[in-house]
Amino acid sequence: MTFDDLADAALKREMRVHGAAYPFEAWYYALGLVGDAGEIADKVKNIYRDAGGDLSRVPQKTRDVLLHELGDVLLYVNALAVKLGGSLDDVARAASQKPDPRRPSTY
Repeated sequence: MTFDDLADAALKREMRVHGAAYPFEAWYYALGLVGDAGEIADKVKNIYRDAGGDLSRVPQKTRDVLLHELGDVLLYVNALAVKLGGSLDDVARAASQKPDPRRPSTY
């Protein structure tokens, strides 16, 4: 699946569920993004607590839950990108062009 495929599927879901393309203000999607990122952080914290951070000791079900939550985060990133007039490809491009703060010569 490509970013475009994901964006198309997300748009179809928005239309089916809400009857409009991204009908909410950007803050709604930002709060959803932060909420789901917090759920991921909490699950990773529990992995460190329960498995010493060793992912090989984590049950597949837990890994699947994390992947699902990461997908939710990606959907919120997509929605915010659309609200800003962009796409997931634009987000990925911007991330790849971001200077490395550990290397001042890249500024």
